[in-house]
Amino acid sequence: MAPCCQDLNKPSSDEQSILHIVGSPTDEFSFCLNLFYASSFDVKAHPQFQHKWAIVRPEDKKWTFTQDLTNVVQTDTGKLIKNSEVEWFNLPNAMAVISTEIRPVLVVPHLFCLDGTTKFRSLMELMDIPFIGSSSQRTVLATNKTMTRSMMIECGIPCPPGKIIFKDTIFNTDDIEYPCVVKPTTTENSVGMSLVKSPEGLDLAVKTAFTHSSNVIIDKFIAGRELRCSVVEVVDQSGNVELIPMAPQEYHVSKVDIRKFDDKLVIDKNGLPVGKAPSTKTSFICEEKEPVLYEKIQKLALKVHRCLQFKDFSMIDIRVDSEGNPFVLEVNLFCSFGAQSVLSAHTEKFGWTNEKLFQTMVDNNFRRLL
Repeated sequence: MAPCCQDLNKPSSDEQSILHIVGSPTDEFSFCLNLFYASSFDVKAHPQFQHKWAIVRPEDKKWTFTQDLTNVVQTDTGKLIKNSEVEWFNLPNAMAVISTEIRPVLVVPHLFCLDGTTKFRSLMELMDIPFIGSSSQRTVLATNKTMTRSMMIECGIPCPPGKIIFKDTIFNTDDIEYPCVVKPTTTENSVGMSLVKSPEGLDLAVKTAFTHSSNVIIDKFIAGRELRCSVVEVVDQSGNVELIPMAPQEYHVSKVDIRKFDDKLVIDKNGLPVGKAPSTKTSFICEEKEPVLYEKIQKLALKVHRCLQFKDFSMIDIRVDSEGNPFVLEVNLFCSFGAQSVLSAHTEKFGWTNEKLFQTMVDNNFRRLL
């Protein structure tokens, strides 16, 4: 007999439940970061569904379920509320709750960490439960920068010149161009990434990167502008897919530096994320003022989305050199469809509300089932 959750009401035959998965099986940092984004999702804006939450805690990878996120976590601090009445389930029992009690028509993954973005999606696939966003296979490709880079180069997508090195192996440094960017292959938010301006700084940068990943990328640094362009899919009632490129967003950072961790997140005294860094300013490229660059970036983003076979949406990070040549740095497949999500800002510029963006994602998944 499957375990039960006291504050989950079973949906009636005409109710549709959407399950939001948040938290992290990885660490407290990821837990807080994922919660920060997820808590900005407005369930009241979508009253046609019963919204239920699955929270995964990192200390033991156990799950709990609730209709109200604030019953389990303090959304402003990212801390779990100590409550002896809250049931926590191991993975098999948690899957039983999802399949027999919640029975969601759709899952929304609010997970940024590696296991959350990949393994948890594969669990939903095994249970034949649709979810918003790309498949687990495509997400593995996107979260491993080694795989992403190799696939893009194979597809003829411009990437910064560079090389991949492996832990505990000797690599040739004679062909490295300076300045260069050294980065782990499986981290986000510039964790473990360094800008190296001379051979003297390479060894420390590589050692730092290897503390986060077993593979490391050393890329030529592209001095210039840093942009992000999103692509959103719209599936019509006949199942036809339209890809819509959003207006490219520009991060106003130094042209001779990288966007560092401190440019992306604010952390508290315990080293846990509490919000976005206010230091980096952004704007959108004006199509009328820069029509050539605008079109070039949109076409490149569309090519990446198609070649890597993403679904629903993608965000492409691009560096543009002084001559206007774009180079794809990496891709991002994360969105919580709330006020804090970058994709929401991109679609708002396009003229969509958060409600329209989320409903589009829901419609996409339902129409694929027809």
